[in-house]
Formats: sequence, structure tokens, C-alpha cells
Amino acid sequence: LNTLDFNWNITEIPSFEDRLKQLQKFIEEYGHYNVPRSYSDLGNWFHKMKGNFVFGKKHFMENQYPKLLEMGVDMNVAVQGRKRRKRKRRNDGDVSNEDHSEVEEDDCSVDG
Repeated sequence: LNTLDFNWNITEIPSFEDRLKQLQKFIEEYGHYNVPRSYSDLGNWFHKMKGNFVFGKKHFMENQYPKLLEMGVDMNVAVQGRKRRKRKRRNDGDVSNEDHSEVEEDDCSVDG
């Protein structure tokens, strides 16, 4: 493999708990939990979590979703916010440079 220039460096993937800490920081900074997909790796992770919720993935629903609920994250609301932004994008054009604080905070805000 060395002759094929194989990359031996393995990128460490953040644990679910690490992502929860990142999500908590996002919530503290922006006042809501609906992380846009365009917001770094955390956005991609949160998008995957919404997909796991929508498709009712067993491991997610039994082990990870309860931890998100403990933080005040309601995936029903997060998924609905995504649908509203898609409708807006269709009606208003591309919003790829959207402000991360622009999400409808009354829906996705976390009290406390």
C-alpha cells in the first residue's frame, strides 16, 4: 500500500457526545437548534440526525433521540423548519448564504 501512496492517517470522527457539545455551543450562540446544513460539519451531522428521525432509525430513536430531547431539541419542529426553508428557497431563489440566526427561532428556540 505504501507504493500506492495509501494515506495511513485516519481522521477521527467525533462521537455523538462530542456532537451534542457542539450543538449546545451552537444553541448558546444562536438561540435555536435548527443547524443549517451549510454550517460546518455540525450542520451535516444535524441533517443526518433529522433524516434518522424522519425514517425512524431504531438506534437513533432508542439511544440518541432521547438525549436530544433532554437538551430541548424537538426533531418534529426541526423537520418542519426545514420544509419551510425549502418552500422559501423555491419561492425566493437560492439562499445559500443564509444567516444562521435567521431560522424561525420561536419554533426552534431552547428555553433555559
